[in-house]
Amino acid sequence: MKKNEASNRSTVFDLSVIIPVYNVEKYLRECVDSVVFDAPKYNVEIVLVDDGSTDDSGAICDGYAEKFSEYVAVFHKPNGGLSDARNWGISHARGKYVCFLDSDDYYAPDTLKSLCEEIESGCEVYAGCGYTFSDESKELSAHEHIVTLAEDVKNCDGREALEKILSLHPTFGWYAWRYVIKREFLIRNELFFKKGILFEDFEWTPRVYFAAERVAVLNKPFYCYRLLRKGSIMAQKNTAKKCVDRVEAMKSHLEYIEKSDFSDKFKECLFRNFAGTYTSIMDGQMYVKDKSVHNDVKSMQMLLKYAFHPAGINVRDIYLKRGYASVFRYYRRKVRWQRFKETIKKLIRK
Repeated sequence: MKKNEASNRSTVFDLSVIIPVYNVEKYLRECVDSVVFDAPKYNVEIVLVDDGSTDDSGAICDGYAEKFSEYVAVFHKPNGGLSDARNWGISHARGKYVCFLDSDDYYAPDTLKSLCEEIESGCEVYAGCGYTFSDESKELSAHEHIVTLAEDVKNCDGREALEKILSLHPTFGWYAWRYVIKREFLIRNELFFKKGILFEDFEWTPRVYFAAERVAVLNKPFYCYRLLRKGSIMAQKNTAKKCVDRVEAMKSHLEYIEKSDFSDKFKECLFRNFAGTYTSIMDGQMYVKDKSVHNDVKSMQMLLKYAFHPAGINVRDIYLKRGYASVFRYYRRKVRWQRFKETIKKLIRK
């Protein structure tokens, strides 16, 4: 594996910003520029993990590593997916803490200063929030701001912190970019991302909370998240793999919850949140032919009792009044209608 040999790999940093890179030449400079100039002021390392890019992303990474060799490290590796790239970053980072910055996003001004001030309190996990924007509009919009909990969640264990967060935001997203985490804590608890799956954040983040003994909420938004970039994983349509990966992660979480001594209130908070993912699973299973997956989905149907759809049909009501079979038929009709509309659009284009 190639890397910038000029960097002194014995140096210890307070924080490593891990940036997985794959075919993002259009966005990469904006991302790296948001952290690279302030990094030396706050003893921060930038770890660029080029995951087998086929565009100029790798060369751009090399340019930064050559120019800022004392605190920018670049690694080039065969394509292994986002989880593998993040794990590579964790393993090779030299920071006491690590955080994850996706290469099509960027940090708000003064982020490194505020993050390095926060981590001085020594918690294992810091949970944060940010803003959203799109390619069409660069205007930043608030995104699940949990800063109101900063005073209330200062040194809680993971379960208590998560219960407070989910009570405020029932649909709280499990994005890995939210977190600044002690590297030793991740390695000691083997909290690496599962390779080869989609929606790896949903599989990984609950495990982090369940293992953490000291969690704090950051007191200001810091992340700028690009919505539905063309070609990104999040912009892809529902597929069989998306469904299967979500099912496996959900099964694992529910099994862990079942054998744990979680309070009823905490379980309800988790189930209410998981119900949102479960409705996506219900939709996605229509693209899956494997009957065992359908059986797994059906076995988790109790989550429908917690589902709610403020802007659409309430599948919870369907489930409570007519049962699981009716919900299944609803999603089957929905997917068939979507496919029909796509077919018509294709015929019109011809």
